[in-house]
Amino acid sequence: MAASRTDLSGCQETVRLITERGGTALHVMGITPKKMLCGIEHRLRTPDGPLRTRSLMLAELSPDESRRLQEQGLGSFRHLGCGLLLPHKGIQELHPVLE
Repeated sequence: MAASRTDLSGCQETVRLITERGGTALHVMGITPKKMLCGIEHRLRTPDGPLRTRSLMLAELSPDESRRLQEQGLGSFRHLGCGLLLPHKGIQELHPVLE
């Protein structure tokens, strides 16, 4: 499962910090993914200016964790389409692309 886009506005964060921040937010929700993979940065245009985002792939969630994340989303810009869960078959599908 993947969270669509996570807000990075006002931050110059490394991939490690982004996954740590995402992991902390997920932990607060009672969700503990076994693997997380941070995607490339995107910029969304908003009336308040550009919003920097990154995708965050989450692997090996339990069915209950997946349901909770789908219901609650992740982050504060869900109304802009950020932090929404998009189903994905698995992280192993990305392995050949990354090599």
